[in-house]
Amino acid sequence: MENTDRFTGKAVAYTKGRPMYAQAALDFLKKQGINENARIADIGAGTGIFSKQLAQTGATVFAVEPNDDMRQTAKEYLDGSNARCIDGSAENTALPDHCVNFVSAAQAFHWFDKAAFRKECDRILVPDGQIILIWNIEVFGSDFFRDYGEILKRLTNEDMPQTNENNPYEFFFKMAESFLSDFRQYAFDNTLYLDEETFLYKSLSSSAAPGKDDPHYKLFSQELKKLFVQYQDGGKLTYPHETVLYIGK
Repeated sequence: MENTDRFTGKAVAYTKGRPMYAQAALDFLKKQGINENARIADIGAGTGIFSKQLAQTGATVFAVEPNDDMRQTAKEYLDGSNARCIDGSAENTALPDHCVNFVSAAQAFHWFDKAAFRKECDRILVPDGQIILIWNIEVFGSDFFRDYGEILKRLTNEDMPQTNENNPYEFFFKMAESFLSDFRQYAFDNTLYLDEETFLYKSLSSSAAPGKDDPHYKLFSQELKKLFVQYQDGGKLTYPHETVLYIGK
């Protein structure tokens, strides 16, 4: 399966389940020059979550997304904002040369062809332009994540680690650090308080989660509902979470 096809059919789950990035991260980016004078290419924009947050700073945002399903949802979500959708990819954004001050990738960098993306960044960025790589990630260690990880291991092709050893998020960060030069890394608390529906959609939005036609879909959903009941308090599940941001060249 092509990487661009992995999220076909996931747009609804993304819209209803994927969280915003920490407001403190956006406040930090404003201090780095993301404001009404900035032009940003947000690559692998998905349904436009980060693109819209960037647009709310006053910046002009080009939400570049290759998946038709995701891009159509983004068009509706971003309507009326300073962001517009572009049918393009990390390797071929379809943007003009040296047209943006920043390139960003939210939750998407690990899917890119790194050499081709570097070449494209060099082409579309102005001199001294900067690259932002950002993730929303789980903060492991709780009993909830232990039990959640067991469900993922049994019913998807994803495993949620409980230790730093072989942690896939460490893998993401090392990949970012090898790609960027003169970079800085920051982490911002983004703890989530999820109702049952949002928790289900967040889980189903993963590329590893079974789709509605998958034989594991019904059992996966049932197991998630049981887990929510076990760990919720007053109808809300505390989901330890943070936004991790890299900025560099």
